[in-house]
Amino acid sequence: MEREMKNMKNLYEREITKLRLQLEDLGRQKSSIELQNSKLEATASDLQNRWVNVYTDTEFLQQRTVIYQMLFT
Repeated sequence: MEREMKNMKNLYEREITKLRLQLEDLGRQKSSIELQNSKLEATASDLQNRWVNVYTDTEFLQQRTVIYQMLFT
């Protein structure tokens, strides 16, 4: 009976160790994904700002074109 208890205890301890290692690995994966997400959010923000600038420049140029057409046609 004592031997069976010891075997069961060892089995559970190995399982707990295995689960701890998996948990640590998941923690590393989560950190990596969070870092990638932060980089992608920064890139998306940068691209959005660039798009706003291009859109604003395009509107400005369109307004200038209309003014030049009115003045020179």
